[in-house]
Amino acid sequence: MTESTDFAKRLEALLEERGMTQLELAARVGVTRAAMSRYVSGDREPRFVTLVRIAEELDVRVEDLISSAGDPVQTALRIVARTPLTDEEKAQFRKVLDEGDIE
Repeated sequence: MTESTDFAKRLEALLEERGMTQLELAARVGVTRAAMSRYVSGDREPRFVTLVRIAEELDVRVEDLISSAGDPVQTALRIVARTPLTDEEKAQFRKVLDEGDIE
C-alpha cells in the first residue's frame, strides 16, 4: 500500500483535530513512532487490537476509522487478517460481517 488510504487520512485528520502528535498517540497506544508513522502515511494498517486502541485514544468508534468509500467488510477483513486469530475465529468474524450483525 503506497497511496494514502481512507484510514490514513482519517487518522491524520483526527490527530490534527485533537492537537495530538503521532509520537503521543503511539505512546498511548503502545506502538513505535515508526509504526504510527506508517499508519498515518498509509504504508501499513494496524492489527485489529491496535485499531481498537487507536479508536479509544481518539475517542471515536472503530467504524469511524475504517473506509466507507470502499468495501468496509474487505477493509475490516484486511485488518483482521493481520491479527493473530485462529482460522475458526477469523471464519466467525467473516460470518458476522457477511450477515451484517454488527452493532
